[in-house]
Amino acid sequence: MNFLSFNKIFFVSLFTLFLFSPINLTAQGEGYSSYELFYQEENGDMQIDIFVSPKKISVGQVIFSIKISDIVLQKPIEDLKVDIYATPFFDYEKLYSPGLSSSDIPGNYQAKFQLERSGKWVFDFIIENEEKSIVISEQINIIDRNRNSSKFGLGFISIQFIFLAGIGYIIYSSKKTKKKISL
Repeated sequence: MNFLSFNKIFFVSLFTLFLFSPINLTAQGEGYSSYELFYQEENGDMQIDIFVSPKKISVGQVIFSIKISDIVLQKPIEDLKVDIYATPFFDYEKLYSPGLSSSDIPGNYQAKFQLERSGKWVFDFIIENEEKSIVISEQINIIDRNRNSSKFGLGFISIQFIFLAGIGYIIYSSKKTKKKISL
């Protein structure tokens, strides 16, 4: 096997490895958006399911998806007012996000928060219709985001290696071409 075919095989395999590595499949270590059941309650004729994403609730974007359905009719309940408040234990700053519904998924309300500090937080979910108001309060411990603090991560080292290998290949091929021309 000559050097040129070895280089091609090596770079194609390196590119394939980098392309399908878990680092490229996840964004900032969070993975794909997936929800976990956070809270479930039957209140009168309503079934309330609260899901949260990411599964490990950390500093950054947190998405709540509230699914509300009628237990008797087995149908989603629309036209509710859903408000979510987040209050940290260490401060009086209260964050607010309305639960927005979608015509594509009836009975499902979503709210997003951008949390900037870790620690214990209290989340108040207020669900209202013409007849009654339901308040669900839950305490959540928001963890710090796990970031790679190393200056030289795997991605950086891979890019540097590819860059140096490319320069090496250019130098090698130019010397080889120079020898052919001088013969």
